[in-house]
Amino acid sequence: MKPDKQNETGADEIEIIHRINRLKEKVSAPAVQNKNGCVNPRHITEAQSVIDATQDDCTQALSHAIENLETMWKKTSEHNEENRQSTLHEIHRHANFIKDIASTYHHELMSYFGQSLRDLTDRIDIANTAHRTIVKAHIDVMNIALQNSVKTDKGDLAKELKQMLEKAIHRHFPACAAENG
Repeated sequence: MKPDKQNETGADEIEIIHRINRLKEKVSAPAVQNKNGCVNPRHITEAQSVIDATQDDCTQALSHAIENLETMWKKTSEHNEENRQSTLHEIHRHANFIKDIASTYHHELMSYFGQSLRDLTDRIDIANTAHRTIVKAHIDVMNIALQNSVKTDKGDLAKELKQMLEKAIHRHFPACAAENG
């Protein structure tokens, strides 16, 4: 955009040039042809049936991911800075996986715990014993939720697990607790 000419007040007028967004055209083109939107409803139904059929695999994948978190947590006591950063990265990766798969299969509580741990990995110092305690608290509540098949965050056990985790965060990482309210 550059000044083109001056208007009556003496201020420069600006010419706006609208670029053609070819990617947007490609993505939105099916919407014009299909009144139901860009995604074929049959594909949505098929995708949901795959998710429904693999529900048992979800529980197994969550269990495996939590086991991997426990393995990583045990490694957090290593004093080598390079090992600690690598371990923290792995904890972040597994927590994010737990959040994603739990969300896909409507395990709201597990998704909450996974996201909480993932977000904390950006702020914790793995050499700090109190911070490692927070990681362990996340693993513990995840195990309890999985063993008791607690999916939503509405029941008494779910509320109790969330409160336990919040207390651990307030106690061992007050700066983070203050940020999150």
